[in-house]
Amino acid sequence: MTATDALGRLLEPLPPIDLPSDEVATAAASLNVSASPDYLANHSFRSFAWGAWFGRRDSIEFDAGTLWVASVLHDIGLTEVARASACFEVDGAEAAAAFLRRHHAPEETIETVKGAIVLHMQPAVSPDEGPIAFLLDAGVSCDVSGRRYEELEAGFRDAVLERFPRLDFKRKFTALIAAEADRKPDCLAATYMTEYGLPQRVAAAPFAE
Repeated sequence: MTATDALGRLLEPLPPIDLPSDEVATAAASLNVSASPDYLANHSFRSFAWGAWFGRRDSIEFDAGTLWVASVLHDIGLTEVARASACFEVDGAEAAAAFLRRHHAPEETIETVKGAIVLHMQPAVSPDEGPIAFLLDAGVSCDVSGRRYEELEAGFRDAVLERFPRLDFKRKFTALIAAEADRKPDCLAATYMTEYGLPQRVAAAPFAE
């Protein structure tokens, strides 16, 4: 199933987490799907699922709608829709902020989402940065490198992967970040490729693809 197909199923139950069903959440998902190749769009949806799972597991209070927007738009800066001259996480944060302003979101929500998207490229994000930033990082890190993978309940994990399949994610995502690193050698994407061993970490993640 492609990300476009999956968009029509976003509001179906995915126990034990809740999927946001309001207009803003649906619009964010639609923007993600229209801007991103399927493998990247699905990564963003899975990142929300894993992050929400960890939030529920760890009894962290968080706003699901805010985490949803941060998750599904966290890589929008890697797409033609939002790519500009800054590092992709900064471009993406600005695009997400513009999206939320179009939907009349509170400024506090906008700043939370912006901060979380920028921070998700840091090697680690502390709970002190707030629940949205922390859970976005947890979800993205799980999907990219398998961090905390063993904490996922197998039935839930398989349900998420069935709804949002990886679609050769390891190979395609590594190539995407490599291309970003070539374009912007002073950004963290390049540091991950040259110093943090991103290709090896992605390849070693405990997902089949």
